[in-house]
Amino acid sequence: MLRLIIIVNIIFISLFCQAQFKDVKVGDILSVEGVKGVVFKVNEEGTHGQIMSVKAFRAPKDLFCTKSSHLKGLSMLSETDGKQNTDELYSYCKMNNVPLSIFPVFNWCKTLGQGWYIPSILQLKDFINYWLGNKNVAIEWDEDEEETISDDSKPHTQLVNSILLEAGGIPFLNGAFSSTLDDNHKVDVFEYNKEDGKWKFKKTNPMKVDRYCTGRAFYDF
Repeated sequence: MLRLIIIVNIIFISLFCQAQFKDVKVGDILSVEGVKGVVFKVNEEGTHGQIMSVKAFRAPKDLFCTKSSHLKGLSMLSETDGKQNTDELYSYCKMNNVPLSIFPVFNWCKTLGQGWYIPSILQLKDFINYWLGNKNVAIEWDEDEEETISDDSKPHTQLVNSILLEAGGIPFLNGAFSSTLDDNHKVDVFEYNKEDGKWKFKKTNPMKVDRYCTGRAFYDF
């Protein structure tokens, strides 16, 4: 009987989650248990996609990690799945009795609720393409590649930032970083110059992710 109740509850939760959102469009603001995010990717039916939190994590220093010795045991290599990377870090902390506060941006992400995660490098690039106004364009993002936004794209960055501000959030500009650690245990940090519209990704020591950087969280709906 108990097993039957559990199965029914799982089915109910699954159906609830599937029916939670519909007719969603890119640029919409969704609220997940009170946490707002902007939609930047959605399927044709408008039922499933990805959002980025309108709020961001900022700190004077050490946004990624406060003790370098704890970076050695991490294996957050996925370039496509930030949730996998985030869960890997949570598991590492739990198994090694390491306070999550050692990893400030992940500690902040945890407070947002279940399902939120720090994006992988490719997921972060998906949002940046949306922010820049690149539609249906496959861009080759090489390491430290520098590009310039066309004049037609500039208003779109302002439009997205206006959406974030109106939702009580923080504009997306500079310093966003991914959860992906490469083989050298470095993270990718997005650098954007609003004066000339040039941007690039820079490989950075996680211990140098500082006050010039910004932590963002994603959620799959």
